[in-house]
Order: sequence, then C-alpha cells, then structure tokens
Amino acid sequence: MYEKLIHQLAQLLRGNMLPDEFYPVALQLLAWVRVSKRGRLTGGLAFNPVEPPRDAKHLVSIFNQIGSSEALGPDSSAFVYVSPALQHLSPGQVLQALELLADANLDLPWATDNLTAAMSSAAGKSFASLPNELTGLMAKLARVEPSMKVYLPFEQSFQLTAVVQTLSAATFSETKMAWPFPWLVNLLSDTSASVYVGDSLERPGFLEEGRLTQFDISLGFPPFGVKYDPMLAERDLFGRFPEQTASIAVLAVRHILARTKGRAVVAVPNGLLFSPGAERSLREDLLAKKQIEAVVALPAALLPNTALAFSLLILNRENASDEIVFVDGANDALFKKDGRGRAVLTAWEQIADLVLSRIENDISRIISVEDVLGNDAQLQVNRYCKSSDGEAVEALLAKFPNRALVELVSIVRPLPISSSDEGISVQEVGPADFPEYGYAQIPGRQVFITEAALAKGRKQFLRPFDIAITIKGSVGKVAIFPPEIDVGVSAGWVVGQSCLVLRVDDKGIIDPRVLFSFLKSEIGQALLKQIVSGASVPLIQLRELEKIRIPVPDRLEQEKTIEAFEKIVEIERLVASSRDEQRKLSNAIWTI
Repeated sequence: MYEKLIHQLAQLLRGNMLPDEFYPVALQLLAWVRVSKRGRLTGGLAFNPVEPPRDAKHLVSIFNQIGSSEALGPDSSAFVYVSPALQHLSPGQVLQALELLADANLDLPWATDNLTAAMSSAAGKSFASLPNELTGLMAKLARVEPSMKVYLPFEQSFQLTAVVQTLSAATFSETKMAWPFPWLVNLLSDTSASVYVGDSLERPGFLEEGRLTQFDISLGFPPFGVKYDPMLAERDLFGRFPEQTASIAVLAVRHILARTKGRAVVAVPNGLLFSPGAERSLREDLLAKKQIEAVVALPAALLPNTALAFSLLILNRENASDEIVFVDGANDALFKKDGRGRAVLTAWEQIADLVLSRIENDISRIISVEDVLGNDAQLQVNRYCKSSDGEAVEALLAKFPNRALVELVSIVRPLPISSSDEGISVQEVGPADFPEYGYAQIPGRQVFITEAALAKGRKQFLRPFDIAITIKGSVGKVAIFPPEIDVGVSAGWVVGQSCLVLRVDDKGIIDPRVLFSFLKSEIGQALLKQIVSGASVPLIQLRELEKIRIPVPDRLEQEKTIEAFEKIVEIERLVASSRDEQRKLSNAIWTI
C-alpha cells in the first residue's frame, strides 16, 4: 500500500525536484498526514483536510513548528530539517498530494524493513544501503532476541536498525547524518528506535552519569576507508582505545567492544585481518582474551557502490572461545551475480547456520586460538578454509622434501628510482614484460636512479637466473632472467617497484629453473594465492612469502624439470624467429 502511495506521489512531485530530494519530502508529507489522522497532532500542527495548507510556504511553517516543539516527543525531530525542495512545490501540487494522502487508509504501519528497503533501492549513491541478505545475516549471527537492548553505531541507511526491530528488540542507533529519516521511520512504522545524532567515536551518545551505556549486543557497519585523528586515543574520556591509530576499523571494533556486554557483529575491511601495526595489536589482544567466535569472508561487489570485499567479525565478551569458526562466505556456491555484476548472497542462512552450529565442512573450519596465534595472528579466512587447489598443494608438498622459501633464496627489494629524468639510466622490467614462456628478454621502460642509489644498490641489478615475482597488483606473476642478463646490452636491468627478486643461494639444493617452474605452475600459483591479502589492491606480504614451502626434488627429478624448461625456451625461440619471418614477409608485400 505505502509503496503505491510513494509511486503516486512521485508522479505528482518529481518534476520539481531531484530523485534524492523526493524521498525526504514524500515521507514527511506521509508521516504528517498519518500522525494527524491518528490523533498524535492537534490544533494548528495537525493536517486538516477541510483547511489544508495554502501553499508550500505555509506547509514548511507547520513542519518547522512541529520540529521545534515536543508535540511528537523525540520523534518531532522528523520535522527539524525540511528540504528546500518542498518550498518549490506549487500550491496545486501541495493540494493534490495532500488530497491523495487524505483519501488513503494509513492505519496500518509501514513494515520497517520494507520502508528502509524502498528507500535504499530508490535513493541512489547518497544513501549507503545494505543488501537485505547482509542485514539478515548480521542479525542472525548476533542472536538477536526479543527484549534485548541492541546498540547500532555508524548507522546510515538504518536497515540494520529495521531488521533488529522486526525481531522485537529495543534499538539504540547512532548516526552522523542530521536528517529526518530515522524519526520518520518511527512515525510510519510505529516503532520507537532511540536515535542519537553524533560521531560514535568522537562524541558517543547514550551515556549514564557520564559513562557509556552498556548494551546486550551490538551490530556495526562502520564506513570503510575513513581516517580519524591518531590523537583521538589521547583525547578519549572513556578509555576505549589502547592503540593510537587513524584506522576507523580498529577504532570501531574497540568502541563497539567498550559498549557491549555480550556478542558483537562488526563488518571490517579485510585489511584488519592481516595488516601489521595497530591492526595486529588488536588481533593479538582479541585472541589473547579469546573474544573471537567466528570470521566470515564475504564476496566482492556485495555492496551497491563498491566492489570491495570485506568480512564479518563475530565477537563475544561474555563467553570466551578457545576455537574460532572460519567460514568462506565468498565461495561460489553461496552467492550469484545479478545482471549488473553485483553479488547476491543467496545462501546467507546457510552461512549463519555454519557459524552458530559450529560445523566444519568444505567451506568452514574450526581452528584453535593457539594455532591462529602461531600463524602470525592472521585472520583471513582463506588461510584456514582450503580450496581443492589448496588441498592439491598440500598433497604435492607431502610427496617431496620441502623447505621454506627464505631458506633457499635471498630476497632482493627493487632499486628506488628517481622521480625526475635525471641521473643514471637503467632498464626496468615490470609485470607487463614477463613472458608467457621462457626467459624474460625485453625490458619495458627506461628509468633513472641517483648516484647514491647506484652506490648502495649494485646487488639489486638483475643477475643470471634471478627470478622476479610481483607482490602488488598482478600478484604472483613470475619471470626468470637468462644467463647473459648481466653482460652487453642486458647489463643494468632492474625490476619494477611492484616486484621482488628471488636469488637462489645454493644451486646445489635447488636449481633456479626448477624453482621458477614450480612457482609458475598451477600448483605454485595456487600456493601463492593462499597468501594474497589486500583490501582493495591485492598484495603479498614479504613475511608471508618467506614462509611458503617449496618442494625440493632429488637431482634426477630436477634434471628432468630443467630439460623440460630448456625445451620450452627453445620452442619460444623458434616461435619468435617465425614471428620475425612473418613480419618481414608481410612488410615486403607492399612497400612505400
């Protein structure tokens, strides 16, 4: 019913306003008429169909009076802000809109989740909407029960608030957005959400005698990528922030824990799960206190306005957990793509059941806190939920003696290049120059280095059989350089800034061509994929690269690999020669 009324209002009003301006105006009109019909407003503040407002200016005046009064209690805030677009309506439009609403039956409430969903689907990028499947998953993971007091900081779309209200729990929401929507929801849905306008971190609300009110559970979806003043921790009056950091992810988790008695479900960027510094300090503290119940990875492109992948962190301050459930919610079987390339979480209830029932299967694992701490306190789900490729890697490593990569090679960082076209000219080889087969033969571009960099970095020039590996962007791409790399025109080559050089220390243990062949193989690429991290740009951390296990075959097996590699090199040489011949013949057909 309400959706139909909104559609009819849109036909009447949208000619005078932008789509983003329409909903605040339409919802205020709808709420005003509804509460007037139900007797919550009286006298000159109420809608009177016999004497409707003369024009938009008169209507704005009434709304301003309601907003500055206590006529609707806290929900009077629904009329504190009045969109300038309302003033642009003609007297005829105002009259037609109010006649439409006067004739409508507005007794029944507009279901909260339907109202917020309608708003999110129509309001565009300015409205940070969340998929219904995601809000349902978060509420189920939080184990929301009737009569619970639920804290919801960082609200924007109020969809989390709405789904919690459908479960008959009391909601306490915080938002930085000074707009009427949350109170309009109360008026249209007959709910009683407590709403505080302010920054949850800088100026939190819901205080009792100057202390932070504690809530049974919390659900939070902090905005990703926002930076705060690193000095916030020193200014904080509530002792919430052990880490001095600008990261909203760390600060938000600390803030939510400080306000929660029991369980909390927080959306976090994947960087929180692996990054050093304050992020690592937070992870180690949560692990030491055994406050992590589960980590759920979610697919990229799940949110409307970004392709960023993220995860859900399920925490519990009430009951310590010796084990953590890791669920790969980004598994292809759990979501589908819509026609616009967005991910739709079709199996969100299955994901919740895996966490709540603590079940292990092909997409979930239960790992002890001690094992996670032993794994550098890393919380990325792909470290623990092995794919079929991951199982193949483990099977191969079980067949051969193996060593950590750092035991086999020296890892050389790229030479810093000059920001200007001055200095010493060198040739740079980047991922785009890595060939599909054989040795890397052609550098991509000329760059310059300073004399000081040259003096300190002679070992960073490429040497015979060096292996380059990309650790940022096109991660995992590898190339090997020929025996003549350091002589003639090939002297003075360096790798690009997104690469590292792997230089085999003892060719008696493993030949560089064998190591390269393994890293380039399907199994080697699957192994590297397991250590890829990065919230927006894929990357491989050096300490993770150093630890990967490399199979070390015996000399006979290595000789077979070398023979196969050199045959690939020869085929590539013949192919290149044939291409040159093709080019010459083609150019000779027509000449200028």
